[in-house]
Amino acid sequence: MVCKNNKVLQAIQVSYDISAYRTRRREVNGLLMAARVTGCENLLLLTDHESEVIEQDGHRMKVQPVHEWCVEIGI
Repeated sequence: MVCKNNKVLQAIQVSYDISAYRTRRREVNGLLMAARVTGCENLLLLTDHESEVIEQDGHRMKVQPVHEWCVEIGI
């Protein structure tokens, strides 16, 4: 999680590959739980190569390859 002044700005989950149903469900459910507990709606799932937007239970999460994310934040 990315926090500032005791406020969660972003919840980040990392998984190499979410193509297997059980893995995908586990990682998505982890982000959904983080959203419920913290109230954070900026949800990010970093993977090796997958890219999409998942909408579930009224929440929206971005799935992004870690290399794209690194370029995006300037690493």
